[in-house]
Formats: sequence, structure tokens, C-alpha cells
Amino acid sequence: MLLLWYCLWLALASAQAVTRSPSFDINRYPPQPQETACGDIVNANLDQGDVLFYASDVFDCLTSVPFNSAVALRFLQYLNQIFQFHATTAFVRDPPPGYQQAPFDFLGALEGKTSRVHAGAYHNQYAFESDVQAIIRNLHDTHVYVYAGISGPFSFFSPFRLVGLSLDGKQIPKLYVYDDLIDQGTLDIGNASAIVTVNGIAANDYMSSFASQQSFGMLEPHADWNQVMTSPAQEVFGLNSFSEAAPFYAGDQMNLVFENGSTAQSRWVALFGSPGFTGPLATGGDFYNFYLLGLVPANYNAAFAAYYSSSNSSSANITLDASDPDNDAERQTSWCGASPAYPCDTMTYQQDLGQFSSGALTGYFLENISTAVLSLPSFEQYGEGIVTFSRAVTDFVGNATKRHAKTVIIDLQQNPGGDTSLAFWLFDQFFPNTRPFAGSRMRSHHDANIVGETFTSYFQTLPVDPSNETFQDYQGSEWVVTDRINALTGDNFTSWAEFSGPQHYNGDNFTLVQQYDLSNPLFVEAALETQLGPCFYDRSCAEPRPWKSTDIVMLTDGICGSTCVRTVTIGGRPEHGPIQAASGSRGAAAYSNDELYYDFEVAGENSTAAASLPLVPPDTGIQGVFAGFTLRDQIQRNHTIPNQVLYMPADCRLFWTFANFYNYTRLWQDVYEVAFTEPSSCVPGSRNVTASPTTTHPAEPAEDKTALHILHGLSTVETPINKTFEDMDFPNLWDGDPLPGLKICDDTKGRRVLFPNSIWYLL
Repeated sequence: MLLLWYCLWLALASAQAVTRSPSFDINRYPPQPQETACGDIVNANLDQGDVLFYASDVFDCLTSVPFNSAVALRFLQYLNQIFQFHATTAFVRDPPPGYQQAPFDFLGALEGKTSRVHAGAYHNQYAFESDVQAIIRNLHDTHVYVYAGISGPFSFFSPFRLVGLSLDGKQIPKLYVYDDLIDQGTLDIGNASAIVTVNGIAANDYMSSFASQQSFGMLEPHADWNQVMTSPAQEVFGLNSFSEAAPFYAGDQMNLVFENGSTAQSRWVALFGSPGFTGPLATGGDFYNFYLLGLVPANYNAAFAAYYSSSNSSSANITLDASDPDNDAERQTSWCGASPAYPCDTMTYQQDLGQFSSGALTGYFLENISTAVLSLPSFEQYGEGIVTFSRAVTDFVGNATKRHAKTVIIDLQQNPGGDTSLAFWLFDQFFPNTRPFAGSRMRSHHDANIVGETFTSYFQTLPVDPSNETFQDYQGSEWVVTDRINALTGDNFTSWAEFSGPQHYNGDNFTLVQQYDLSNPLFVEAALETQLGPCFYDRSCAEPRPWKSTDIVMLTDGICGSTCVRTVTIGGRPEHGPIQAASGSRGAAAYSNDELYYDFEVAGENSTAAASLPLVPPDTGIQGVFAGFTLRDQIQRNHTIPNQVLYMPADCRLFWTFANFYNYTRLWQDVYEVAFTEPSSCVPGSRNVTASPTTTHPAEPAEDKTALHILHGLSTVETPINKTFEDMDFPNLWDGDPLPGLKICDDTKGRRVLFPNSIWYLL
């Protein structure tokens, strides 16, 4: 039996011209003399605290920033160096049948951008950054991101939130404005009329195109679509790339025409994520110096002193809110306060439940169908949150058992992945006598093998001492392989040379497949940064669970990076047919540029390795570059093609309907019905599909867009910060810190997956 373990984890853009919208020219020359569009935004933010601006004003700012080819070339060279470590470039370049996005030669596209820079094709920095972000997104892997430059502080959003609803679950959904449907916390269809056109284009066509360009970079168009549609789970946990955080400028106006003949008009808006006091930035050139080079204006110190003095005097009369949001979160027992779609009566809830605290998990019991529902919007937990999460899952299993639940629904809507240890631990709670295969591999290439050989060889000289911090650090490292298992032999690797192969597939070289040594407590504690308890290792107290895998169904919205047991997925484009259960990243390990160069630095303490590795610190060209990639892809037992490019449909697909959209009790009953009693209620053509549908690749996204490192679980961004300028060194303003307003959540040992993780398989 093949047991799917749930995710507890632009075609080649070469030397073609930038695709331009007929309504605006992204690659226009910066005006001369220089405009003050950027300064107007910065000043409005500093003087009045404004953060929202018309999108067209932000576009004027971005296209006024000049371009420097020398800086751009160094930046592209740096990206090429990083993405040599990305595990799936060869398979995205030449994917197997069934891959739902266009084939894409990423490394070739980087070369194409280099050629364009040499040819003088770029007239402003925004046009260059938009081209770079287009090729980043074409990897369709939510582990992959590049956050750098002038576009990072901005995101765009529509004035309308949209939903796609079917009348009966079988008819093709139509588009509606969310706020027309929801009246004082309840769904009211009396005043709602479906949208016919958006900006003169058929509504479904417009939104399909928008989703392919502006979603977070998913594995299929259905998941792209779900990213731009509003849902109750997204209201609580996610971020909508249409109405809350579109990364690309999409124009100035938005005009809707409805079936009943009425119309609605509004303008696109942009959010400015200010870093605080920037100094008197006025022109596009000032913006370039600040955000790309980390240089502040010459009169920064005097201006800051005046601003600080003014801020102190104006804040003297401010009355602070004495309420404690953490205490409010402790009293929250359900998500019904954040969205009435959720039931208020919980069977289980995680301590500190709240949108701005660590608690996320809730559990429910549907007596009429004897079904327990475990809602898991995130596995991203820290510190005490890991403890409370584990306790809540234990409580859920115990309470569901006491109530004699016959079936279990695990609701994973909006789940972006999270802590690796919780993935293993949760799987163990439902299948205590089973071990996941969890096979994965890296690209085998020069720099990776230098680092791996250096780390592994040094680790083999260390005495086994779990109390020694150095021993623990190395044992948990991605570059120590002798404490991991060779999937071919079932024994631990004896050296990096044994692991590195190479094995040749799809025109590229790969390592052998590795597995975690889950029988080794020292390795588990070091690699997963947790203690799972003796029962996990020796099965001495593993009690049988009342549910077989056929009694468990998982509900996803395609965002999750994986799938397990029986799966039902909701939403997708307004068309019949199947949908994949997991379309985020199916990679086994997310990694960042900071982690990679830390590894280079450590390996470089060996003089032989140092002579062969890139320089540390690297020449990034642009200040404050944050990038992510998939270090290890995930491989099924006896397979050679990574899960990332395989077609993996859900067992059944549901449409959102007027009945279940704002009523999750009804939604879960619909899931129960199609999974256990009435499978014919699935969307036509979606039930138990094994072969992929005929692949119709979406149109290539225009390269006239700019991406933002989205503040979402699909990224590594955690929380906004207010960095004080007293802590900064000048003129290198960011000095290794995140760009304005963001805190990047990297673990220097690469042990946390803060994205949709992966699909694990058991034979």
C-alpha cells in the first residue's frame, strides 16, 4: 500500500524584450530632471504616517529609479552562485508529462538576463528587478524567493475581495465580490450579483491571468487561483495576493461589471513598508542609494536629530492602550471570533490561540457523523508553542477516542508547513507503528561537495558527546551525512564521497537518496531540535490508534506542500476536473543564502576548502539580499523523479458553494460525504484520478512585474520589526539585517522549514 504522508512538511526567460502592458511602460527611461515621486511617498510617511498610496504614484516612483549595469551584473552572478544548490532546476527545465506549469530553464534565464544587461536593455532598476522576479517565480517552488532592491518595500492590492462560488457544487463557480456576500458576519446572497467582466475582460479570464502572474508561485494554476480568492481560512491565517498583497503593479483602475447590469469602479492601492526614518530621500537616485547600496543622504544625521526631537514632542500627549493582546489570546478558544465560518464550540484548542500569538490548532467534534476535525493552519511553532502544540494534538487524539469518533478530518487549509519535528511527531500520533520513508537528495556539484566533505570529515574526528555544543551543531548539519541512512542499503553513509555519487538524471548530477536516522535520539535531537521521547524510538508505549488510514481524510486548498492518506481539495479554477492536493513546495529542506554562506565560512576554516569556495562575505552587488531555495528535493521509494514535478491529484475535489463557504461545519460534512458516503458529490471529473489532465500551460507571465517577498507562511518572513537607527552602522545601512520593516526567520543550521514542506511516502 502506498501511504501518502501529509505535509507535515515563465517559460525560459531569455534575451527577449520585456513584455509591456499597453497601458503603461515599465521600462521607460527615468525622467530628467529627476522627479520627486519617491520623496513624496517617503515624506508623507514620515510626516503624516501614511502607508497607503495610489498604486500609480508608487509606479511613478519605482520607474524613476535609475539602473546601474555593473551592480546588476554582480547581483546576477551572486544569484547564479546560490541557485547552483537548488535541487530541481534540471527537472523544471525538462519536466515529466503531467507537470502543470510551463517548462523553464532557470539557469539559462539568468544567463539571458546577463545578456540583456550587457546589451543595455534596461532603462530603470524596476524593469530589471521585475525580470529577475519573473524568473524566480517560474520555478514554482514556495521555498524559492529573492528579496532585494527597491520593490521590496511595496505591495499592491485591489479594492475588492473576490470569491468563486458554485450554486450546487457541480455547476461551474462564478465570481462574486466578497463584501457583497457577507453582511454582519453572515452570508447573504440577496444583494449579490456575479461579476461578468473586469476591466473589460471576461472575469474568469482576467483572474486566471492575474493568478498566473501574481500568486505565490504554485505548482499548478488551480493553486494559483486559490491564492487570489478570499476564504475564511485565508482571512484568519493567510494573505491574499489579489486584495492584500499583490507583488506586481497591475495598473491604476479596476472596473467591474455585474450580471444585473450594475458596475463598480475603484483604484489600485499600494502599501509602503517603511523602515522608519530614512533621511530626506527625494529622487529615484536617492531611493537607489538607500535600498540598493545602503547609503544614506549626506545630511542624514542632522535631519534625523530634528525628526527625533519632533517625534518626542508629538508623542508626549499619546495615551497608550493598556490592553494586553497576549492575555486576550490566552482567553481565545476558537477562531469563530476571527471568522464566523468556524464553530465556536471546540473539543480541543491550543494554548495562546490567536492570530498574533503562537496558538493555531483547534479541534471539533461533529456528533451527527461521529467525526473529529483537527484544524491545523500551521506547523510553524517556536519555543513554548512547540510544547503547547504537542499537548493539543495529544488532547485531540484522547478526546476523539473518548467520544468514539469513527473518522477524522485533518483540515490543512492555508497550512504553509513549519517545524520539521512536529511533522514527524504528528505523524507518529496517528500512525505510531509506522515510519515514513522520507527520502531526499541534493544536487551533486563542486561547491556542495567541498562543503560536505569538509563538514563530514571533521565530524568524524569528534568524540560522541551529546553535551558538546560543537558535536551537536555538526550532527544536525545538512553537510554531515554519516549520521543519515543510505536508502539503498539501509545503513548509515560512511563518508560524503559515498553520498555524493554522482547519480546522473535528466542531464544533471545528484547525490544518493538519504533518510533521517529516526532510531538515533542524538541525531533527532540535533537535526530536528527536539526530544521526541523514548516511545518514538523503541515503540515501548505505542498504543494502537482507533483509526486506520482509510478512516482519515485530509482537506487542503492546494497550498500545502504535501499530502497524506485520502485527500479532498477545495477550490481551484472555475472548471471541472481534478486538482492536486499539494502545490506549494514538495522539497525536503528549505535553505537560505545566509545559511549557505555561513556554511562556506565554517568550511573555509579549512585552508584547502577555502581555496575552492566562493569568497565570504560574498559580493552581492545589492545590499540586504535574502534568498531561499530547496536544498534537498524529495524522492519516493524506488523513484528517480522528484515529487516537485510529479502530478499528484487529490482523491476528490470540491467547489466552494453558497452553503459551505461561510459555514465550516457544513464544509466538513461535505468532506465527510465525498470521502465516506457519497463520492459522486465530487466535482465532475475529479474522483480518483490517476493520470494528469491534458496539460495546458498558462500564458507566460509578463516580465513587466516586480515581486515582493510576501509576508506569508509561504515565505520566510516572520514579523515586522522597528529597528532603531542607533543600532545601525553607516554607510552600509542594513549591514546584514533584513530590508526595511521585515525580520527574516532563518535558522543558521537549516533545521526549520518555514514553507509548505514536502510529500513523504511510505511503501
